[in-house]
Amino acid sequence: MPNISGVYQSPFYRQVDGGVWSELNARAAHYGKKVRGSGEDYTAKSVMWSYGKKPWVRIAGEGVTLGNPHSNVMSNRNGDLTLYSAQRNQPKFPLLKSLELSNEGTMGSLLKGKFTFVMYPTITNSGFVMGAVENAFFTPGKEVSIRWGWSVYAANAGACTGFMRGIIYNFNWSVNPDLSIVADCQVVSAATIATGMSGDQTNPDQQGTPAAIQVDVLGQPLVGSNLASVIDKDFADPAFPAPTVARGAQQYIPRTGTATQLLEYWAIGLPFQATEPESVSTDPNETQTAQQKAAAPPPPVDKVFYYVKLGSVTEFINNLIASLEAGGDNAVGRLFRVTSFGNVTAHSPVIKSASPIEVYFPDSVMGEYGPTLNPFATGAILEGAAGGVTPGDINIGQILLGTDFVKETYKKFIENNSANIPYKNITSFFEEICKKINECTGDCYQLTANLFEQEGVGRTPGQCILSIEDTNLSKSVTDAIQEFVFGVNIYRPLIKSASITCKPPAASAAAAYTSARAQSQGSNRGRVNADVQNTPGSLRTGDQVLSGPNTGAGTAGDPDAKGEIAAKKDGAVSAGFNKSWAEQFRGLLQKYKKFQTTTGRSGAGSQDGHWLNAAIYPIDLSLTIDGIDGLKFGDTIKCMAIPARYNTPPWETVFTIVKVNHVLDDSKWETTITTKARINFGDQ
Repeated sequence: MPNISGVYQSPFYRQVDGGVWSELNARAAHYGKKVRGSGEDYTAKSVMWSYGKKPWVRIAGEGVTLGNPHSNVMSNRNGDLTLYSAQRNQPKFPLLKSLELSNEGTMGSLLKGKFTFVMYPTITNSGFVMGAVENAFFTPGKEVSIRWGWSVYAANAGACTGFMRGIIYNFNWSVNPDLSIVADCQVVSAATIATGMSGDQTNPDQQGTPAAIQVDVLGQPLVGSNLASVIDKDFADPAFPAPTVARGAQQYIPRTGTATQLLEYWAIGLPFQATEPESVSTDPNETQTAQQKAAAPPPPVDKVFYYVKLGSVTEFINNLIASLEAGGDNAVGRLFRVTSFGNVTAHSPVIKSASPIEVYFPDSVMGEYGPTLNPFATGAILEGAAGGVTPGDINIGQILLGTDFVKETYKKFIENNSANIPYKNITSFFEEICKKINECTGDCYQLTANLFEQEGVGRTPGQCILSIEDTNLSKSVTDAIQEFVFGVNIYRPLIKSASITCKPPAASAAAAYTSARAQSQGSNRGRVNADVQNTPGSLRTGDQVLSGPNTGAGTAGDPDAKGEIAAKKDGAVSAGFNKSWAEQFRGLLQKYKKFQTTTGRSGAGSQDGHWLNAAIYPIDLSLTIDGIDGLKFGDTIKCMAIPARYNTPPWETVFTIVKVNHVLDDSKWETTITTKARINFGDQ
């Protein structure tokens, strides 16, 4: 998650907000307090919380306010009820019936809601007269503010009230026999319009003729709006530095040294094998001689490759978006931004890029391909304090992307948006970049482009952020988190209901079925390390046992992937980088990930695969509690309302929230949280 409050937080594994934490603990203490009893204070918050709390809702549009009976919108300033009209003896104000809110989007932070109300419009010979209600709630694009909460506070007022600013995007209404109208209005948070952001709007037409100069909504010309064109213009400038970088060396080119002054570049000298070796004859008639087949490929040539930082690309897109709008609180540039600088993933001494021509890790360890091929041997811009993050992690925004790869990806993105619709699906561009980075690590990293929205302040809408994150978790992330525990007993009924479901993917379900069949027949068929499946410190998952540290010598079912990786990376110096080398090296990285082993917390050994820490397990837990605001996607909890085996080492199951749903009506405010299980595989 972007560095919003001064400290980076992973959006997939974070701590429950302190205000929510204290409020839930206070509620647990208040529940079950007796109304009558010796020395009992009848006005105490504990008694009011248990027996006197009422939910309220207020929804305000343009000159119209909806409210339920507890919201005080049915009386005048003197407190006199003003609900009914003399003409029809029916309520003359719309009556709010219910409100539902849920989080949407990849990271569950884009709010979506629906409110239902009934109204008794004035009847004329021409039809219904809905007045201001029609303009406020039956007009798509209109803004509304929604507030809700409890009539009494237990401990933290902020957790007992909620607020959302949204826009109407859908509505429907129907007429009842008494000529009342029941209406449903659906709203989304304002910044969700950013989910359709696009890039360049300067496409040539079908005849290849350059399009006319594109302008923004105020008629101002767009400059530097094509990322690929910016790179080409920089390289075409006669003044652009043309470094003669030797193999294993690098040179930095700042923005000020370029024609556009929009991007910074790195130049790295690498051995390049232009001719792919033929491991298998491609001649259908087998006319090649054995001597021709065994002929060694030509030696690699030294070549300079150019790169830009992932963070520089995100900054370019942010500047582009800002140029398309002319300021103001509701300008798209104020509502949306892309971020990668400061986001972290684990630093790995084993992982190197399988295609350094397209993706390069600028680090003295992860960028090293042998003694004579280490451009960043004297320092690093990726790891630790040098990258602006905690040592042991890397700064995702510092990853280098080959300029040819960036241009090709951006051009494909523009082609896919050939309809020339502004702000269309900028996320797809970054998803392709993340996909390439993941491929180059053998999928050890799982970078994704995720949308989430910050809360607005006053009348300023919240900002929607497209954040480049790693869904795999480094140990530094999980170690810093303390889970909130939903302790359950008869005296602390904090949870109104709880349910557990297990919905494994089809492949996992098939494996479980096969394993069960094999066991029922008394066979060890299909098992890995069957002789240690019940030993202490080992964890069985399906028909596999994850146990024992990786010693580098290899164990049963655990080839020495590290040794193969080391040999293959050193071989790049003599063989040169090419497609064949990249495919083989990526396969080794995938094997390294697949055969990593671990121990339980009670066992010994170490583990350097961060993707095994707090791994996702196909168990879903849903909890319904009295309404509370402030629980977010990624908040980490534990729960005692589950079988004890899930809370017993070495499992140590925790749950991360993936969805929060609020339902309010005249009698209740309930919050339902849906979670995914994560199992901590032990100390690493």
